[in-house]
Amino acid sequence: MIKDKNGFTSLEVLIVLMVSAVLIVIWGVSRRSQISATYLREADVLLSDIINKENIAKDADINAMYSNVSRSSMTKLVGGIEVIDGRKYLYFREFEVTDANASSFIATVYGVDGTVAEGATVKIKYENGQKIPIL
Repeated sequence: MIKDKNGFTSLEVLIVLMVSAVLIVIWGVSRRSQISATYLREADVLLSDIINKENIAKDADINAMYSNVSRSSMTKLVGGIEVIDGRKYLYFREFEVTDANASSFIATVYGVDGTVAEGATVKIKYENGQKIPIL
């Protein structure tokens, strides 16, 4: 006589738990890389904003560019052109422009404390119309 089986054996439950654990680890790692990519995209947007405002100021022949701006999240006007408002960014609000001259400058953006970007800095050199990442 064949006995009816009800439920799962402990081996089957163990296999399901192991597969689930592996899938959760894979999901967690991919999620972390997506978050990193997101905040780095925001840093790139802020750097592009700085570059665009520098070019507008240069094209308008305004002497009050962001030349050698100390670390800040600026919200005022310079020469009638809106200065970057760091408050609209979630992960990067403070920036600094150094070594600025007529054709190049170095821009650094800083991660906001208490976010995933805390302690992160992204730095580029803008020279003759090209962004050059600085590691």
